[in-house]
Amino acid sequence: MKRKLSLILALLLLASAASCGDAASTDTGDDTTADTTTSAPETDYVDTLVNDAYKGKTLRILDANDYVNMHINIPGEEQNGDITNDALYQRDRMMEEKFGITVKYTQVSGAKAGCEQMNQAVLSGDDAYDYVISCLLGGALANSATSGTLANLVDIEQLSLTEPWWSAHMYNTLRLKDKMYFISGDISTTTYQASTVIYGNARLLDEYKIDKEALLDQALAGKWTVDAYLAILKDKDIDVDNDGKLSYQTDFMGVTNVSSLPNHSFPTNRRTVVLNKDKTNLELNFSDEMTVNLLEKISAYCVPYTNSEGNDGPINMFKNGRAIFVTHQTETAINKLRDMKDDYIILPLPKADESQESYVSGFSGWCDCYVGVPKTADLDFVGTMMEAMAYIGYRDIRPKAYELVYANKAARD
Repeated sequence: MKRKLSLILALLLLASAASCGDAASTDTGDDTTADTTTSAPETDYVDTLVNDAYKGKTLRILDANDYVNMHINIPGEEQNGDITNDALYQRDRMMEEKFGITVKYTQVSGAKAGCEQMNQAVLSGDDAYDYVISCLLGGALANSATSGTLANLVDIEQLSLTEPWWSAHMYNTLRLKDKMYFISGDISTTTYQASTVIYGNARLLDEYKIDKEALLDQALAGKWTVDAYLAILKDKDIDVDNDGKLSYQTDFMGVTNVSSLPNHSFPTNRRTVVLNKDKTNLELNFSDEMTVNLLEKISAYCVPYTNSEGNDGPINMFKNGRAIFVTHQTETAINKLRDMKDDYIILPLPKADESQESYVSGFSGWCDCYVGVPKTADLDFVGTMMEAMAYIGYRDIRPKAYELVYANKAARD
């Protein structure tokens, strides 16, 4: 099962973290064809970016972070055996060695406060930071984008925003009038915590005679669909206290969600938010028959209930064995499910139907994994540094993403 879960997580990375627009491949066959040609060693991409003019400069990174102990964007002063810390440490030392620079971080606990600090610096003409890592919501980078303090990333020639170390989905859908002020990608390891997934309680699946291995195989075969999921959920809710309504505190449910998650999970599989033909505005694509039918199917299974505990209410239902499934971000495996008694499996959000080319995942705007560049920065320098850091993350860190996010989960299996 551990191998299948690793492949599922690879699907999720393809579905959301970096090359969101690409089809996810799960081919695990061995290529036994011998390579009889001899080719010259490839030049490392980072080496092609090296510019002696940058020697002696300091790369100043602002980490405006709501969850500094969970969304780790800054390494310690030395390697300590922690997977995330050591991966970031090695990346930064490589940057310093290759480019002859110094990497310097400033951390502000509170995304809004940190972004406002950056905004004030820009408005006063202070070149204080080269780029900022933060979340989008809660007054953070999205506010900075509308305040006019961020540079247009499309204008930074050194950024290869269509390459797989940047989010192709963000580039294709959030670029208005050829302007784009923030993006995510392998430049931040927190990217790997932001995908929306479905967790399934392994014990309850066994009790309901739902084959866990078959579910994972179905997902890997590209056949995990809304219809397949809803068929499992049918008639699973139980009003345990017989009070005529469902409560997250006492009753049992097939699936439980934080109220906002369905809004950016199932509908994303139909790409309901798209750019208009002129790429000047976003449009809602709710009018086609398939989307309408999909939403009608899903709404028929939705039952409102009062939740006064925010994220913790639905997650605790699942954690305590009173829900078979819960929809939440990948980071939940780290910060909420470490001490869960029952084991669990992880599934992608289902496809609308099997004709859908690939799985698509919702991506949390609350994760501190988005980057923006202050207008006051040296765009040539910061563009080169960001491109190199994102590429190194793609090449060296993304292959470790399963360990970065699910070291605890792997130990359970």
